[in-house]
Amino acid sequence: AASVMDILQIDDEELAGAVKYSLIELLRNVVQHSASAGGGVAMAQYYPRSGLVEVCVADMGLGIKSTINEAYPEIDTHLKALKLATLPHVSRTFKPGGYTSMSDNAGLGLFFIKQITSLSGGSFFLGSKDALVDIWGDKEGQQKKLYWQAKAGGWPGTFAYLQLRKDTIAEFDALLSVCRRLAAEAQKYPAELALDFIE
Repeated sequence: AASVMDILQIDDEELAGAVKYSLIELLRNVVQHSASAGGGVAMAQYYPRSGLVEVCVADMGLGIKSTINEAYPEIDTHLKALKLATLPHVSRTFKPGGYTSMSDNAGLGLFFIKQITSLSGGSFFLGSKDALVDIWGDKEGQQKKLYWQAKAGGWPGTFAYLQLRKDTIAEFDALLSVCRRLAAEAQKYPAELALDFIE
């Protein structure tokens, strides 16, 4: 992650912080969950003129469903697994409701990345096997979502691609505070959040 940041040379401190955080979280997922024999590939590009940063991390591993089934055996499709994986406090490490301390950030990485990109008017794509989630934010920070399921084929492992925009990313610390607040609310009202991925 540090090498990528050296190459990108982003002069905006808030944008650089968001990119580095996102890259580390995406790489951590590959290392901890993918079981990809060849590891993963990470790429990033910064367009100084437009202020756009693109980051992609991909692996050829088990896919999200296989990993998440350890804690959530009822998830029976790759699409449901993607929807679940982008919710806060979802981790293969802990059973649902298995931990309550906000100091434990397990299960918050993909949720934070999704929120950071969409709240700042960027885009987040997450693909695994035959499923793809496309989440983006409009100029007002309202989140939009599209869920796709491939009719044939798909990606053999998991990939995540995100776009961050220099001119619309808010204070990074403020964005993280919003993410933490939303994650805390999710612990209080998990049943409401479950509606997004069960059906």
